[in-house]
Amino acid sequence: MNDQYFIAFLGALTFLGILITWGNERQRRAIDGIRKATTQWANCDIHIKRGQVSREIHIENIPLWFNHVVLQAIGNSPEILNIEQWNQDGIQALIASAKDGKKYILCPTSGSQIRKLESTASRQSKINGLKGSLLGRHSKRVASDELTIINAGIFFDLEVTKLWEQHFQKKLVVEKMFLFTLEGPNA
Repeated sequence: MNDQYFIAFLGALTFLGILITWGNERQRRAIDGIRKATTQWANCDIHIKRGQVSREIHIENIPLWFNHVVLQAIGNSPEILNIEQWNQDGIQALIASAKDGKKYILCPTSGSQIRKLESTASRQSKINGLKGSLLGRHSKRVASDELTIINAGIFFDLEVTKLWEQHFQKKLVVEKMFLFTLEGPNA
C-alpha cells in the first residue's frame, strides 16, 4: 500500500513539474516577444529622432566641433587652432593643429589602408614632384582611435557627413572614422 502512495506521489510530482516547465516556457516566449517588440520600437524611435535632427544639424564652429569629438574619443581637450584639408593619393582627411603642437587627423580611411594607398602612389608623387605623407615617416607608430556613434556622440556620423560635404563636396557613407594623433617629429 505504501508503494502505491509512493508511486502516486511521484506521478503527481512529475505532473506538477511538467506543468511548471510548460508555464515557464510560455512565460519565456512572452518575455522574448516583449523584448523583441521593445527593441524594435527603440530602433524605430532612434531612427525617427535622428532623421528629424539630421535636417537641423549645422556645424558653425568647426574647430570647436573637432575639439568636442577629440574630447569624446580620447578624453582630453586639445584646443584646436586651425583645420586644413588633405586630398591626395585618393585619401581625404581633415587635419587639425592643436595649441600643444599635436596634430589630429580625422579620416574615413584606416592606417593600414593609408599606408597601402600612399605606397602605391609614391612613385607617381615622386614623378609629379609631390611630397608628403598624411601620417608622416613613422606611420606605424601613430596612435589611432576608431570613432563611431558610441564613443564620439550619438549624432557623430550625421555631423561628420555634413562636414565632409562642406569640405570635400562629396557624400561620405561610413559607419566609423579614424582619428590619428601625431606628436613630436611626425606633427
